[in-house]
Amino acid sequence: MTKERLELFYVDPWQGSLKTHKLSGDRKDHWAFSINYEYRVVFRQQDNEILLVDVGLHDDVY
Repeated sequence: MTKERLELFYVDPWQGSLKTHKLSGDRKDHWAFSINYEYRVVFRQQDNEILLVDVGLHDDVY
């Protein structure tokens, strides 16, 4: 499932099924999307690039 979600992200990071959302607090400059119920990917935009910052369990990456 992870590979498929990452492929979908690379095609369209804002695709609705990824549940992409802006983070707050210490990570206010970051976004996250869901791999599944437990796992998230945290990323940020820099210029015209998207940088993956963290991948892990929900409670570990937030």
